Amino acid sequence: MLIIDTEIKSVAGKAKYKIVSIDDEKVMLSRESETTGYTKFSKIIDFYNNKKWREELIDNDSRRAAALAHYIDENLLKRIENVDTSHYLKLIQFHPAYSYEDFVRGIVAESKNDVIEYKTKNKLLADFAEKALSNYRDSQKNTEQLTEDNWLQNCFSDFSDFIEDEIENNNGRLLLEGTTTFLKEVEEDCFRYTGDNWNSSIGNRMHFKDILEMFKQQVKERQGIKKMDGVSGLAKQHASYFMKVLDLFYNFMKDKVRPTKEVNQVKEKSFVLIIDEINRANLPAVLGELIYALEYRGEKVESMYSIDEDNTLIIPPNLYIIGTMNTSDRSVGHIDYAIRRRFAFIDIFPKVLEDDIFELKLFKEVSALFIRNFDEYVSDNSVELVPSEHLSEEFRPEDVWLGHSYFIKGEDDFSLRKKFEIVPILKEYVKDGILKLSAEPIISTL
Repeated sequence: MLIIDTEIKSVAGKAKYKIVSIDDEKVMLSRESETTGYTKFSKIIDFYNNKKWREELIDNDSRRAAALAHYIDENLLKRIENVDTSHYLKLIQFHPAYSYEDFVRGIVAESKNDVIEYKTKNKLLADFAEKALSNYRDSQKNTEQLTEDNWLQNCFSDFSDFIEDEIENNNGRLLLEGTTTFLKEVEEDCFRYTGDNWNSSIGNRMHFKDILEMFKQQVKERQGIKKMDGVSGLAKQHASYFMKVLDLFYNFMKDKVRPTKEVNQVKEKSFVLIIDEINRANLPAVLGELIYALEYRGEKVESMYSIDEDNTLIIPPNLYIIGTMNTSDRSVGHIDYAIRRRFAFIDIFPKVLEDDIFELKLFKEVSALFIRNFDEYVSDNSVELVPSEHLSEEFRPEDVWLGHSYFIKGEDDFSLRKKFEIVPILKEYVKDGILKLSAEPIISTL
């Protein structure tokens, strides 16, 4: 996974490291703006297991560990989710306690310099949708636009590194010329700025995207910021401070030369989100306005929470959501018609698998409790299922028939699965009236 001379970037792309050496307990990394240092495997593992690369990193060792942990995570995802690079895949499982704030967007509390800060953050769905939307929009751009955007992003990454170094070289504060306000920290997506007499020691966040948008529109004075579209309200409110940083970026860019070689065209990719046990959550509460966003693809819908004063969400055309559920689960009733209209429902029936991995004899015996025409069904899966005499007339076999996953052989003793999984659920079916009492003797002889 880790190879000498490999270039490693931080999650924000601001810091760039190079692997110098690897031994039994640590990785040695070099970076232009600091001396070469090492990070122990134990720390990398801790950062990887606990996804710490987005947390506040107060020392160089933590930054190196975070960069390596993030690199490993990204490469593992490419191997698992993106084998042919034509799609991205995420898998999540719903449960009754799942909420909108867990799935879409919510407020989280973070400790920063012994002060609690409340932030609105995108959760799995909104974050995944944002990545899909970025890919979709990039796929619509020509190579000239892509080259320009890519060049600006790389330049701004270098600029944020420059600002970070300046802050460190000035004892943790880079004074903005002509003001008493200073930049105190570089975060993943913003500069943190404050003043000595400010009420909050944490300060405010000056988002990179605001500065980049101002640069693209070639704003030259603070009044121009106040008249802009596409920037945050804070940028307009604190236009003087933003203008100072924008001037620094103009000065940083004056000797930069645009690349002559154009980047490759971006291909549109499919982003696939699989929600297992989708019916176990309270779907109207979990999905919220996404019920409409799924229908009006590519259009903005309003969220209950705002990020950077923007409370809209977009589900792009290249994001696909697949929900799986067991129809024998009583919670299927939670899926109301508004949600049903936005999903295509496909029945997937049990099937016979290869003999070497499948307990066919037991599967046939159990299936006889639900259908009469098992052999006919195996020969032609399209035939209509004939309910067994042991199945209550109130149920359809396709809704309660035990699936083939119960009968797949594993490394463990299959008799244990039969004893502790298959037989108990069949007895529960009898108890709940799904199977008639006539099924009990058959179940007891399995």
